[in-house]
Amino acid sequence: MKDIEAVTLKDVMDSLQLLIEKYKFNVDVLSKLLEVKKEVILSKDEKKLFENSKDFSKVSNLIAMLEFSGKDDADFKIGAFLQVLLEYHNISAETIALMSWVSEKEVTDLIENPKLVPLESKYKISKTVMALRFFLKELEP
Repeated sequence: MKDIEAVTLKDVMDSLQLLIEKYKFNVDVLSKLLEVKKEVILSKDEKKLFENSKDFSKVSNLIAMLEFSGKDDADFKIGAFLQVLLEYHNISAETIALMSWVSEKEVTDLIENPKLVPLESKYKISKTVMALRFFLKELEP
């Protein structure tokens, strides 16, 4: 079993700074998303950041997900989004395949072994998955 490490205020602030400095993420957008004033974000003071936020876990999760967006590989991300559609929303692989104009096997392979799926099919599945996730996101917790 892997050791679980606690996420500290400093870890979250380091991730936030990475978003701003390395990825040039728009601070105004971060301010709106995190519901924290821009000046607080720019202060680089983790105590102020969380004093001014309503929910530590929500803020830290959002920051972590944004940072992860710059690090993960595309096959993993689209596979994860696809799994949400299949498992949470109970949309079948057949439906995804029909809407994407690909084979059902390519849809299931994208989760199980993405190397087997041609790039063009990955693109077709991705555009369908992203559109469906956009429309169904309000149904998710």
